[in-house]
Amino acid sequence: MTYDYAVLFASIVAAVSESGSITKRMLRLIEYCEAQLPHEDWSRMRQIDYAADSHRLDRWLATSFAEANPSASFRGLWFGIDNPIVRGQSTADIYLCASTKFEPWSLDWAVAAQFYPKSRYLNSKVLTAVYRLAYRSANALGNAAEYPLCLAYGAMVACEALESGRLSGPFANLLGAAAGFDSGDLLFLGSFSDGTFRVMPEAG
Repeated sequence: MTYDYAVLFASIVAAVSESGSITKRMLRLIEYCEAQLPHEDWSRMRQIDYAADSHRLDRWLATSFAEANPSASFRGLWFGIDNPIVRGQSTADIYLCASTKFEPWSLDWAVAAQFYPKSRYLNSKVLTAVYRLAYRSANALGNAAEYPLCLAYGAMVACEALESGRLSGPFANLLGAAAGFDSGDLLFLGSFSDGTFRVMPEAG
């Protein structure tokens, strides 16, 4: 049995759009995934603390944004999910960068981003835990877990971070934000008005 990826992606968008805690929404997504692909490791995925990064989100953005040139003016934020090598091992993490352009339904603006802060990585405990469980053995879930859980979680924490306050300075004129895999699928997360973010997830 394999996923119907169109339906799976729609379920990811729905999970990001819903209200409630990140933990509640992630557990609901896991329930859907398990119904499509039964596996013993889904119970382990449920044991992850999906609130483990929540206290670090404000500092993540503030520290990264503080590195920007005050005279800059950015239009788009990209939250990229990739697989950096940490202490000699592959993992999953999310980083942010900014572009002077923003084009809905295209990623050209993100590929050409000009601002990559040194502190751009969240160093996510949650994404690390998902990745390690997903690839813990040859018979583990692998991409069947990494794809939906990392994409959904990355989008959720990006939205939560952006909703925490009004942006100013080089980020006062942002138009929109997106999150996704550097190598694949993405979500447009929402738009800005006078530095305030409004969540409106859509498939990219």
